[in-house]
Amino acid sequence: MSAPGLPSDGNSILLRGSGDRFGGLLLLERGRFRDSLLDLRAADGTESWRYRSAGRLSKNWTVNQSGDVGIVETLTKPISAALLVLNGKTGEVRYRIPFPVSSSTINGFKCTNTNILSNLRPSPAGSVFTSDDGNMYLQVEIHVESLVMDNCKDKQYTVDNSLALLRVTPTGETEWKTFQHIHSDATGSFVPQPRVFAGESIPDGFGGVLAAWTYAFPGAAGGQKPYLEARLTRFSPSGQRDFSLPMPSWTEGLAGLFDQNMILGEGNALYATNGPILLRFDIQAGELSWARHPPTAGVKLQHSTSGGGLLVSNAGRLVYFDANGNGIDLPWTVPTSFGRRWPCPIRFIRSQPRSSASAPGRTTLLDRQLRCSRRRRSQRARCFGLLCSPILALPCFTQDAARRW
Repeated sequence: MSAPGLPSDGNSILLRGSGDRFGGLLLLERGRFRDSLLDLRAADGTESWRYRSAGRLSKNWTVNQSGDVGIVETLTKPISAALLVLNGKTGEVRYRIPFPVSSSTINGFKCTNTNILSNLRPSPAGSVFTSDDGNMYLQVEIHVESLVMDNCKDKQYTVDNSLALLRVTPTGETEWKTFQHIHSDATGSFVPQPRVFAGESIPDGFGGVLAAWTYAFPGAAGGQKPYLEARLTRFSPSGQRDFSLPMPSWTEGLAGLFDQNMILGEGNALYATNGPILLRFDIQAGELSWARHPPTAGVKLQHSTSGGGLLVSNAGRLVYFDANGNGIDLPWTVPTSFGRRWPCPIRFIRSQPRSSASAPGRTTLLDRQLRCSRRRRSQRARCFGLLCSPILALPCFTQDAARRW
């Protein structure tokens, strides 16, 4: 490696992979100056097709019901960004939907004449997903600013910052919906303005879209201090609703791409995290259900569970949360009275809560029962994780094992 994150010239590294619709594997290959997306056949692992970009490809993509792949491409010549829809069987470009270009312009920057200094850059996009109706969605941030100078003095400035939700149908039809817009146009010196940053988008479970984005306030002279705020917009047939979440931002970096910070639980409740904070949000009522802070490291969402719960990873451990926000560690293995560790099928049967009261400051666990089979012998066991012990030995969890975040 001759530079952090980039291979030496002529070599490449694999950044990410996912399944395609035909049993194969999609891989993102990063070169020093350009990227490729390739598809491997399921039968023998040989290359089925390869899309060679002239620039960079996003580390996030989506596959629709037809197997076509949606991925964002960013180019330096010409300066541009676009959503590509690739044929899932050949890798050829079906549709290319260009994004508006962002820019910064200074008119008269040399003081003695009307020279114009202009900086053009690709507009950043959030993660892309495919809805149940086959449409692809993603957010795009467009930022355009300009300053007019006269005799080395600031005369007038303009700032226009917006977030738009792009929808692309399976036939390539597009629709742009601007859902956040900040505009300032005034005389005199430039004044920093609030700004919005695109983030992750997922289905809302009711035929709509949930869009996560970050709001940045630069502060005011002699007044309010700068701050960041994680925000959420829900698009539904009845309209648009905006929410502020109790997190300073969605990621450590304002413009960083993220696509694994939100997940829907049973009943379409939203679980969300920025790493240091985990929360559950009722998207229909527009209310926060609860928020938790992990004792160490950050949270990564794994998957939702039946009963409205959630599995997350934290500091190398799996942690289960129920719908009320009660959390408990899941051990990978549990010793039995025979000194062995038994794997169990992942099949949970919910029973009634324990009648005994929990210790002060502890959560009350639900008994979980499942059948563990080993060499045609079956014994009932109490278990809360993916591995369990026979009922004659210690159960996987006891009241004292519970803890609250």
